[in-house]
Amino acid sequence: MKRFSLLAAVFCCFAIEMLAVPAPTNVHWENGILKWELPELTGDSVYAGVTVNLYTAADSALIYNSAGDIDNEHDFSGELYHGRTYYASVQTFANPDYVGSSEIFSSAYTVPGAKDTLEVPNVTLSIDGYVRWGDIGYMLVRATLQKKDGNEWIDVASLTTTFGWSRSESVGVITEPGTYRAIADGLQGNDVVRRGISEEIEVEEMFAVSFDAQSLYDNPDTTFVPKNAKIIIPDVADQYKNQRDGHVFYWSTDKEGDHPWNFDADTVTQDTTLYAQWKELTITPSWDVDTCRWSVGEQYRNVFQYATIDIYSEQKKFIFNSSMSGCADHFFQDLYFPGRNYIFSITLDDYYNNVIADTSAMHTVAGQAEVLPLELTVTDSIRGTVEWTAPKYGMFMRVGVLYHWNPSGNIWVSVATLQDVEGYPKWDNYITFRYWLEDTQYYGITCKLYQGEYLISEGLVYYGNNPSAVENVQGNDVQCTKVIRDGQLLIEKNGRLYNAQGVEIK
Repeated sequence: MKRFSLLAAVFCCFAIEMLAVPAPTNVHWENGILKWELPELTGDSVYAGVTVNLYTAADSALIYNSAGDIDNEHDFSGELYHGRTYYASVQTFANPDYVGSSEIFSSAYTVPGAKDTLEVPNVTLSIDGYVRWGDIGYMLVRATLQKKDGNEWIDVASLTTTFGWSRSESVGVITEPGTYRAIADGLQGNDVVRRGISEEIEVEEMFAVSFDAQSLYDNPDTTFVPKNAKIIIPDVADQYKNQRDGHVFYWSTDKEGDHPWNFDADTVTQDTTLYAQWKELTITPSWDVDTCRWSVGEQYRNVFQYATIDIYSEQKKFIFNSSMSGCADHFFQDLYFPGRNYIFSITLDDYYNNVIADTSAMHTVAGQAEVLPLELTVTDSIRGTVEWTAPKYGMFMRVGVLYHWNPSGNIWVSVATLQDVEGYPKWDNYITFRYWLEDTQYYGITCKLYQGEYLISEGLVYYGNNPSAVENVQGNDVQCTKVIRDGQLLIEKNGRLYNAQGVEIK
């Protein structure tokens, strides 16, 4: 008997009897390809996925992981380096309950050839102490800042990160003249398998940067910064951090605070003094068509590190959130629907996490508040994915209802109401219910998309064997419109509504 799961990673789950999954057998290497065999499953179970892991032989450190569809081999050649020894493991998963097998390990595999070290591409060093490297995939990277001492290179600072993709990291601060370079090492365990070295940079001129706290607290220490480098933002007293009372702390090149220093962009070209500022600021939001704009005064744009935007329904139910670096002029997102009221909230954070906020902007989108059609499609008969196509893309809370046709009672029965368990709107346009359906039965699945309390879109899909008793709801020879009212599946034909038994609903 075939079984089907109507997936819902975003909806409530239902208890299912757990079934044992036999482990893969004959896990072995053939050159750089790991291969295995899958035992036969019993009952209604079907293989649903496989996870493979790659380890170093020396310390069993996980260096690569991949999960995907069922297969009997995985090509690791892109992750293996000459002269190194590796172990790999396989774990399989099966539906209907997505239980995993034991993790089965291979024997050791040593890659033929002499040990070599490949290049980390595009390694650069900035005068601010940032090291950048090009993409080397799933790999630890150790970035090191070095200073030349005669004919030797001395480590100044180092860090290790899990990001092997193209990236820039602040490794250390250059505090004195000299010749500097950066090294980026790609690591598997403790073994350097890739290395890149930046071009050397000469630091000849340093400038003093002093901080005047203007009696707010003790002055921070003076620092020395290379010419054309950025200033690292200094620490401040605790009473000027993490406040949400509308005051912000920033530094400016003048005592009055009219010229804030931009720590993300401004560079030092001479001896510099920065002055501490603790000021009350307000936001002025306004709507322009479907775009919400705000202003805090042009001269204060550099004061803020983050802008956070929240959108709520009229009943103040959450709809959307977005954070961005810096202080933007306006925010627009194509998720407003006709005839609904939206509340806009903006929060600005300075570099010390002080906050100013405003939630006064209310906007009504013109037009009628119609419920839009939602086209549901069953797209995966094994994993049970139901996808939708909506007329307009947005961020929604999803609610679904599962119905089962009871032939003996000649009636639709509601099996379950399936709601978003996280209580948070999603962008995804697919649904994954963990409820298992028999394709010999007949089911109806409805889904509704909400923004706060606003019902935006609604749709219906059927699954399974359609008995003749229900052909007035969905049949090849009946032209009708499906309707959901008070949780009931109805049809509209020739301007009249009928229930599943063909009885007219007045």
